[in-house]
Amino acid sequence: MAKKLYMYLNPLFRKKSDSPLKEKVVEGVFLLQNRKVIEYSEMFDHCSHCLEPLVYSELYDSTYCTECNQWSEEPCEDEDCEYCSKRPPRPLWTDQF
Repeated sequence: MAKKLYMYLNPLFRKKSDSPLKEKVVEGVFLLQNRKVIEYSEMFDHCSHCLEPLVYSELYDSTYCTECNQWSEEPCEDEDCEYCSKRPPRPLWTDQF
């Protein structure tokens, strides 16, 4: 990964008050990547190497990263599987060189 941005919030500004909040408060764990905010609960939908969103292939019933050109999961060990047995080594595989 390239540069990381750390934000430290001042706990003095988080004191509870009796008045209702005028601004929408967003709490949680987030990752900032290439000017995009990714919520921690959505990290499983992103590539573990480049953090780009994963794409689902209906043809092979698996997800992959278009940036890395890698499958996000290993094929099953069933030799008769209609999806994994036909799956190419790379998702964006072409026979032309």
